[in-house]
Order: sequence, then C-alpha cells, then structure tokens
Amino acid sequence: MLLILLILLKLLMNFLQIVFDVDLFSKQQEDLLVAHLLNYGFDSFEHNKKTLYAYILDSGFNRVSLECYLAQYLDVSILKVIQLEDQNWNEIWESSFEPVFVNNNCVVRAPFHDLDTKDKIDIIINPKMSFGTGHHETTILMMKSLFKINLHTKSVLDIGSGTGILSILASKLGAQSICAIDIDFNSYVNSKENILLNNCINISIYKTSIMDFNHNFFFNVILANINRNVLLSELHYYIERLLENGILILSGFLVSDFLLVNKKATGLGLTFQNRYEENNWQCVVYIK
Repeated sequence: MLLILLILLKLLMNFLQIVFDVDLFSKQQEDLLVAHLLNYGFDSFEHNKKTLYAYILDSGFNRVSLECYLAQYLDVSILKVIQLEDQNWNEIWESSFEPVFVNNNCVVRAPFHDLDTKDKIDIIINPKMSFGTGHHETTILMMKSLFKINLHTKSVLDIGSGTGILSILASKLGAQSICAIDIDFNSYVNSKENILLNNCINISIYKTSIMDFNHNFFFNVILANINRNVLLSELHYYIERLLENGILILSGFLVSDFLLVNKKATGLGLTFQNRYEENNWQCVVYIK
C-alpha cells in the first residue's frame, strides 16, 4: 500500500518531507510509527521497502522535539528533513485517486470516475483537503461496521467527519437524520460539497467541536474515526450525547491500543460489543 494515510494537505502551503529508516521494521512497528506520527501532527505518508516518507507543515516543526517524542516509543532514525517546493497538493492527490470497493456492494469514487455502479451503493467523494476517501483501513473498518447495524429510523452523529464519507454512507443505509461535525474549515466546506454530490438531504454539517456542539442533540449512533489521543480525551463527551442502548463506533487507533481504549470506554459505563481489525488498525463497537 503506497499511500498509508490520505492527504489532508493544504493548498499551496509549505511542507516538509521527513525521511525515516524502517529497513528492519516489521509491519506492526511501521504501523506503530505511523500512528505516533499521526498523533504528533503529520498529514500523510508513503513508503517503500526500506524508507517511510512523512509529510508535515513546516510551521513550528522542530526536529529535536520530534526525536524526543518518538524515542518514548520506538528506536527510529530520521535520515533527512527536506523542504518541499510549493505544489498544488489537491491536484496531485486527485490525479492519483482510485475508486474503492467495500463489501462488494459499495463503491467510493471521485466525480470523474466513469463506473458501472448498478446494484451498488454509490458514494461520490471529491477529496479536496479532507481525510476520508475510503482508502485507509480505519475508514474501511468504519464503513464495514455501519453495514452490520440497522440504521433505519436512527439518528447519527459523525464526529471529525472529514469528507463526510461516513455520514453519506449512513444516509444511504437508511438513517433518518445525520449530524456531521468537524473543527477544520476545509473539511466543513468539503463535506457540504460531497453531501450535495450525493443528494443526501438528511445530513446537517457543522463546523464545531463535540464540546461546543448543541447540547440538546442526542443520537442513536455515534461515529468517531479520529486518533487515539483525541478519542481518549473526548470519550466522555461522546457518551453524554449517546441515547440509552445507543451504539458508539470508534476507530483511528492500532490494535495495540485496544486495551487502553477499552479500559477507558468500559470504565465510563460502555459495554463492549465487537472489534474488527485490518492491517493492524482497530475498530471497536460499544453499546451504552
């Protein structure tokens, strides 16, 4: 898999390419490195057999700080730090965006893909600067989890909605109403565009955090595909918004983080229902 995490890159902004030596790393070690880099603030990754390339905005980057952070978890060497020239990252990403098939009955595609989508749930995503095109394991796991529950007549909250892909799937699977929230302005704009592309009239999109979101709204199903640190710090807010017997689906963390996340979730009163994994990434389902 050439692209591990999909691009959140801002249009025409300055990025650094950080090159790591992963020649002796196992797949699990490399996934762990990616997870920690994601928590640190990196946006996208690509790799070959011996090297991992990680990308981050150059504003505020500090090599010593990064090395100290990673030393807590892994023995890894930074080979190079490269200043990249300004590029239209959106055009670069969009030109390489391939359709994704989920469960053999759902396709995620860009507007320019000409595909036969008969008898399939057809999701059109114009990725722009937002995470969530169906390529990453955590997005796929979240989508597969949605197929396993009955969403008819249900209200859904999609936290950190990115492109809006999970909200759109929930709508197409019969959810009655969906609220999608994201703190990033680009994600907010991109979600609105994708919701229109898919004719999903029952999705409302808000630029806000879960802490500031309307406290009078409660939901049957809550989705959160973020990263481990954010999930752990915000989990109690999710539970506050979840109706009795409601379903909470979490992803964005590694299998090795499951015990930590599960301890927090069950300690807050949730009941573990199921867990799924793909390429060392984890998705967990809880009931309130």
